[in-house]
Amino acid sequence: MKAINRNEVFENFPKIRTLIANFQSAFFDEEYDSKEDEIFDAINFENKIETENFCIRVPNKNLEKHAEKSSDKIKKLIDFLKADELIIISHLKLDFFGNIEHDYPKVANAYKKLAKYFPNKSFKESIEINKSEIADFVEILFWLERCDPSIPEYVFWFDKNEKFCFYFCKYGNIHIIDLTNGNLISDEELLNLGFALDDYDQFEENAIEGRQIKV
Repeated sequence: MKAINRNEVFENFPKIRTLIANFQSAFFDEEYDSKEDEIFDAINFENKIETENFCIRVPNKNLEKHAEKSSDKIKKLIDFLKADELIIISHLKLDFFGNIEHDYPKVANAYKKLAKYFPNKSFKESIEINKSEIADFVEILFWLERCDPSIPEYVFWFDKNEKFCFYFCKYGNIHIIDLTNGNLISDEELLNLGFALDDYDQFEENAIEGRQIKV
């Protein structure tokens, strides 16, 4: 793992820069926000980009084991897509450390793991990881995205070849943004890797399975 300045990412990875700019433009409110605010650090870049977006999930009813199962599936997906290194970056320049006094043990443990990488317990830049480090960061971000709304809503995992990125939602689903004009991976290939092509919170007692959602 190594920390990378967000500006360095924007300089070297144009698709990442453009997608982040797109999200920042969507979140910007002219009445209340200022483009001078550091959280909108990419808003002045060109933000036109064509993507194919879809949602997948890791079938599993055991919430306690979901981060582990997701890590295994994501590693298989990364291998299949031949992406050895990933960049983790949030849509807005916000702190990855939110409510560090959170009393839920899984969240407290996630912050403890994150603090091993960032002892100052504050970090607003981006992170480069390799495949061997995926499990740690899946566990961290799965629990934080699910349970701590004070962290950035969208934390993207980009491959360094800029073919795709993904992020976790609070339901544990994996939202993929395809940057290859729809040539990234087929539904059949996703099913063969063990993913399900639908989007709902499978850990809710009364969860109702839905059709695949394009977002």
